[in-house]
Amino acid sequence: MRNFIFIFIIACQKLPIIGEIKGNYKLFNQDSAVVNFPKDFKNKNLLVGFIYTHCPDICPMITENMIKVNEKIKDEDLLFVLISFDSKRDKPSVLKEYGNLRKLDYKYWVLLTGEEVDSLMKEFSYVAIKEPTDNDSIYFYSHSNAVYLLDKNFRIRKRYLGTDIQADEVMKDIKSLR
Repeated sequence: MRNFIFIFIIACQKLPIIGEIKGNYKLFNQDSAVVNFPKDFKNKNLLVGFIYTHCPDICPMITENMIKVNEKIKDEDLLFVLISFDSKRDKPSVLKEYGNLRKLDYKYWVLLTGEEVDSLMKEFSYVAIKEPTDNDSIYFYSHSNAVYLLDKNFRIRKRYLGTDIQADEVMKDIKSLR
C-alpha cells in the first residue's frame, strides 16, 4: 500500500519550474504582424520549438513531431510556437509557406522570426551555431534538439527531446499545470 501511495504522489506532482522567460521580444509572425513574445500569449500554455526552414534533418523532425502532438491535443489553451533562428532567410513569407506546406492550423500555431531571437534563445539556453562557409547564402546551423513547455506565466516547465516528443507525455504534463 505504501508503494502505491508513493507512486500516486509522484504522479500527481506539478512540473518543476526550470526557467522563466523574463524579457519581452519583438518578433514577426507568419503574416508579418508584430508579436511581443511571450507577452502577447498571456493565458496560453506554449509548446515552443526552434527551427530554421533550410534545415536538412532535425528541424523537419521537430516540426513533424509537434504536428503529431497537435493532432492528439486540440486545446484552446495550448499554442504551438515555431521560432526561426535564421531571420536572414526565414522572413515571415517563408515561414507562412513552411506552415502552409505542413497544413498548420493557425488557430493552434504561430511561426515567429526576427532580430531579437538570439536574445530570446539565451533565456531558453538554446544553442544555434552558424557553420562557416565560403558562400554567404548557403549555410547550415548546428543546434540544440529541444522543444519546451511554458506555462501561462511564461515559466519553462519541461524540456523535451524535439526528435522524440510524445503526445501522451505532453498531455500528461499539461494536465499537471492545471
